Amino acid sequence: MKKLLLFFSVIIYQANFISAQWIQTNGPNDGGVYSIVTIGPAIAAGTNGGGVYGSTDNGATWAASTIGMTDTYIRSIAISGFAIIAGSSDNGMFISTDFGINWVQSNTGITSLYNRSSAVSGSNVFSGTLGGVFLSTDAGGSWSAASTGLINDDIVAMTVSGSNLFAGAADGVYLSTNNGTLWTPVITGLTSLSINALAVSGSNLFAGTNGGGVFLSTNNGTSWTAINTGMTDMNVISLAASGSTIFAGTYSSGVFVSNNNGTNWVPFNTGLLDTRIRALYVNGADILAGGDSTGSVWRRAISEVTAGVEDNNNATLNVYPNPSDGQFMIHANVSIGSVEVSNIHGEIIEVQSQEMMTGEVMLDLTGQPYGIYFVKIVGVTGEVGIQKLLIE
Repeated sequence: MKKLLLFFSVIIYQANFISAQWIQTNGPNDGGVYSIVTIGPAIAAGTNGGGVYGSTDNGATWAASTIGMTDTYIRSIAISGFAIIAGSSDNGMFISTDFGINWVQSNTGITSLYNRSSAVSGSNVFSGTLGGVFLSTDAGGSWSAASTGLINDDIVAMTVSGSNLFAGAADGVYLSTNNGTLWTPVITGLTSLSINALAVSGSNLFAGTNGGGVFLSTNNGTSWTAINTGMTDMNVISLAASGSTIFAGTYSSGVFVSNNNGTNWVPFNTGLLDTRIRALYVNGADILAGGDSTGSVWRRAISEVTAGVEDNNNATLNVYPNPSDGQFMIHANVSIGSVEVSNIHGEIIEVQSQEMMTGEVMLDLTGQPYGIYFVKIVGVTGEVGIQKLLIE
């Protein structure tokens, strides 16, 4: 009976693989989608002219959420406790404490009402504006300037990595290690200084630029390296990360994806009807994309990245026995630098990151449930190999 169930699960997986593509949700369809967040099971989308929309059924239906809003051009959404904080393009910040039913304008202390980005670090909320950074320590109730050290005040992107706060502007990336009290430029190696997007994955910091593609820093911005192999659109306007899988939304070529921290990129656009992607957001096992021309939120399983880039690998893997009871011997034609195992939902369940300097590794997954998994090998010089595993 167990083998029969596994047989049907493989058939279902193969059917999904054949039809693997982006799924267009039923909205919001009221202006381009500039920001996406989730609040529990709900998805919130900030639109260009339609305000905030919410969906509690994975995008099957959407409802407008604009009561109290005097500006429906929403550039960012942040979540702090029970507060939803939406930044607008002309009228500053709006707060909802009843899950988006009602909104109240909250700009005490803000001198620039053109919001461009936002970030949350613990109880601190940061608003990146056309006039610098503002900090709120009371979930958006009041704000104070936090721009000392910024040379360019137009803060297009923000992100947080531990105690480090990063801001992207037209003259590069800034770092603050003290909640915005002081900013320092970190631009060594950034050959394109116009920053559109920032994202963090572990110790890796990614910057999407205007005309220069994607840059990577592994030392909190101290130095940067361009990582654009396979990238054909250098205007990267949104980024999202799930482990070593990085998504880049571009100005005119849809989405590119890398499953090796940006070493190589491939287009990831099957089924996607929107070529300008303003927002990307990892929602559990899915990647969500905000379309500019369609005004839709698009959804795709992150596990399809593993399937979709198999033909682009340059490392060969042999796995035996496969299927097995959870113990696998893996042989690669390259020296193995890291091993990552994910389930069919794209969730990473095992990581071995030490450089083994050999092409052989034993993998023990005996504690995992029966089903389909994927092992990804990254060679010490960047080669990637992916193989499907079956535990029965």
